[in-house]
Amino acid sequence: MPAVSDQFDLGFSISFDDLYSREGLLRLDRRFCEHLEASDCALHARLLAARANPAALAPLDQSELIIALAPLVEDFIGELFGIVPEIQALQVRHNQFAPFFSFKRKFIQKRAISGVTRDQAAAIDGPALRRELETRFGEPVTERSRDNFPNPVQRHDNPYVPVNSPALGDLFDLFDFSRSWH
Repeated sequence: MPAVSDQFDLGFSISFDDLYSREGLLRLDRRFCEHLEASDCALHARLLAARANPAALAPLDQSELIIALAPLVEDFIGELFGIVPEIQALQVRHNQFAPFFSFKRKFIQKRAISGVTRDQAAAIDGPALRRELETRFGEPVTERSRDNFPNPVQRHDNPYVPVNSPALGDLFDLFDFSRSWH
């Protein structure tokens, strides 16, 4: 029986055994950086700056960098393992829901601000709203605040669409949007 490393043909001149050695992982990282630079020079520069001085990057900036890198990492992994068509098929299925999620976001934004004038919005007492949210959620509101919904569960045949996603309608019960916050 052939060794596992003989069964895989990886891209970017990387061998399966490279995934198990420091030198191989450094070579893989160089290939990713080359791939990134060819795809998006500005993002490549951001990554290099973040690596050069990680402490200088605020947590929110770290998160935004990771989110910006994610699609390129996904493409790189697809090329590395020779699964580009499968990834593209999953992306198509995932993107089919984009209009629906965009509609839901706009609907909630409109519902939240419906009937509120510019003057009323300007008069909202931010600290009082924060205290109310912290009381309702039982924890401080921070940039890293999380929802308390369960982690998504995916089906093996469609990992991009959670089967247990909470209904956004449930959020409407938490707030009285007609109430004045000042």
